[in-house]
Amino acid sequence: MGLLPECDILLTGPTDAGLADPGDCTAISLLQVTVALCALRPTLDNLVATRMMTQLADDIGESFIDAHENLLEDFEKFKADIAKAAIASH
Repeated sequence: MGLLPECDILLTGPTDAGLADPGDCTAISLLQVTVALCALRPTLDNLVATRMMTQLADDIGESFIDAHENLLEDFEKFKADIAKAAIASH
């Protein structure tokens, strides 16, 4: 976690790198626990709430994937800029 693929640079400070899977799994785990607890007293309200939380967990997973893809795109641009700077300095 915290590393980008094919990168020899160690990141320092806060980063979003490597959080897509743990974030998605956390949302799913919290959903599973909540659904299990709501099933102890099944009501229409609990059913509606668990359905809404299921959609929210799906949205959270998609948001983490989008953030991860944006991070990879930014990293590719960064690598290209570094390569251009290295060529220009020679």
